[in-house]
Amino acid sequence: MLTSSVRSVFLLALAPLAVAAQGAVRPLPAPDASFDEPFSSVTALRELPNGKVLVADARDKMLSLVDFKTGAQTKLGREGSGPAEYGLPMRLLYGRGDSAVLFDIGNQRYMSISADGKLGATFMQETAAPPAAGGGARVMSIAMPRTSDARGRMYYESSGFSMGPDGQPKPADSVAILRWDRESKKVDTLAWVAVPKSNAQVSGGQSNMRVMIGAANPLLPKDEWTVFPDGRLAIVRAGDYHVDWVMPNGQKTSGPANKFTPIRMTEAEKKAEEAVRNAARGNQVSFSINNNNGNVTRSAGMGAPPGAPPLEPLTDWPEVKPPFRRGEGSVVAAPNGDLWVRRTTAVNEPKGALWDVIGTDGKVMFQVRLPDRVNLVGFGKNTIYTTLADEDDLLTLRRHSLAEVKLKG
Repeated sequence: MLTSSVRSVFLLALAPLAVAAQGAVRPLPAPDASFDEPFSSVTALRELPNGKVLVADARDKMLSLVDFKTGAQTKLGREGSGPAEYGLPMRLLYGRGDSAVLFDIGNQRYMSISADGKLGATFMQETAAPPAAGGGARVMSIAMPRTSDARGRMYYESSGFSMGPDGQPKPADSVAILRWDRESKKVDTLAWVAVPKSNAQVSGGQSNMRVMIGAANPLLPKDEWTVFPDGRLAIVRAGDYHVDWVMPNGQKTSGPANKFTPIRMTEAEKKAEEAVRNAARGNQVSFSINNNNGNVTRSAGMGAPPGAPPLEPLTDWPEVKPPFRRGEGSVVAAPNGDLWVRRTTAVNEPKGALWDVIGTDGKVMFQVRLPDRVNLVGFGKNTIYTTLADEDDLLTLRRHSLAEVKLKG
């Protein structure tokens, strides 16, 4: 719980990841449908049973229902904190049955969405506090879910910071993967993953403290994870690039190490990565909580603050790049059971995102390359959804056949 007059600002890097290739790859099939009205951002996407698609645009603070058949776009709700309102639409998750759930980071609450796209009631996470990082005392945390399963259970990481006895934030070297069951109000710890230590800048005193939390170097190795609709947890280990599986019943298995060629961090690589960091600021999400003698206010937005200076160049570069980039969008579970992992690549390799497609045995089956300026934003039952950025960085939403990817082998 934040004390009186404490302001905390959390910065979440949601940048598209720069990647490229090694070995023979399959091209992405041409889209079978495109939506002409552009988006400023596609923060989250969820395909409904009727084929329509929910799209969250955090930059424009808008939630839409898109119909590829008719080309219609229906705006759902509006910005605010009342019924059918949201502060910043951030995640689209599975709900109970065929419904969906919106996570609104601006109001720190969830909103139910029916199978036909109608907004419903809001709810909050009513559980005991998650475990503190590194055994610390108070946890400084925004419990933002990363994903969900078909039963509507939410999965997220515990905080990477705890508050020490002196009131200062302490970074951790590992975090827990947590599962929240809304029906039982129970939180389970499924596994732990190692994380590079983030940084925190603290100013002010106990009664008026400002905390700025930033991410570690984006190329320091970090294990990443995701969850399939059936509840299987996949953890991709950065060390030797193998996959650990945690089944819904708790059974744990490990796949073999997948081969990769480490890429050395030359000056050219560092220069390219700095460009990626600065471009990523447009996809940075900021969230503030102000508690002034019990009067709590929240604000959230996307993009660097007005007048923000350029980022300071990094100095803590690793000797080589890890096999895949850090970030929630780097490991994605397809409903057909395949695990998609976005690779790191060298500056002299072809442009466009390269994805490894891994089977249930943990082995890379094949690779898929996306064209330049195309980004993977989600999967449907038999579909892949991407965005194509134009010269003004406006995004066209496109749909592709997942079956065609499998057939190209």
